[in-house]
Amino acid sequence: MVRLALRNNDLGSPWTAFSDWTREFDQIFDDMNRALAPTRMLQGNMSDLAPCDIHESENGFYLSMDLPGVSKDNINVESNNGLLTVTAERKHEASTQDSKAHRVERRIGKIQRSFRIPDGVNGEQIQASFDNGVLHLTLPKSDLAKPKKIEIGTGKSGFIRNLLGNKEDSKQDVAINS
Repeated sequence: MVRLALRNNDLGSPWTAFSDWTREFDQIFDDMNRALAPTRMLQGNMSDLAPCDIHESENGFYLSMDLPGVSKDNINVESNNGLLTVTAERKHEASTQDSKAHRVERRIGKIQRSFRIPDGVNGEQIQASFDNGVLHLTLPKSDLAKPKKIEIGTGKSGFIRNLLGNKEDSKQDVAINS
């Protein structure tokens, strides 16, 4: 159904009818997406399979990734060319031969997620630990990336002395020695 424009500035616009149609099509697609939501949940994506939190502090970045049902031996963490890659494999549990599955919802297989390592992270000191199905990664910042407090002096004397390369001090030394 096409609605009539009620605002004066829309009366002369040839696009008014199209914007109404666009809204109708958007509504149709939204309804379809809601209807297909259970199917999309079965397909999933990597962030659904291994959700993670990333926090930053003054000293570094901290990543916690949920990997339930994965053993420590089936997790690999690599740092290569500024990319941190976590690969994990959830293996199929052995079931009894004489049983029949009525529902299988738990996923098995490989999960891989990659993250760009932020500038200023000391890649040689990345640490990982695994506890109760959660992988914890610590990415420490290098000393150059950490914030530093800069003291503020008074007057221009220090500024000018630094600009002149301490030439003022050498002139005073010459005057004293003469």
